[in-house]
Amino acid sequence: MDLVELLNKAVELKASDVHITVNLSPIARINGKFQKLSQDLLTNNDVYNLASQITNRSEEHTSEL
Repeated sequence: MDLVELLNKAVELKASDVHITVNLSPIARINGKFQKLSQDLLTNNDVYNLASQITNRSEEHTSEL
């Protein structure tokens, strides 16, 4: 799953925020209501990979502490 694709979809839908949680589908808040951005459930690996797309190596090590 690609973070840019998720965020582009959220922008198209005029979402105010995106929620990324393990064992749930990515969700966007649109006009105060939640809407799934995908039917796929996110695994631990998916969430790690999404977070890795917006963090650098030093930030990754800090978050593991």
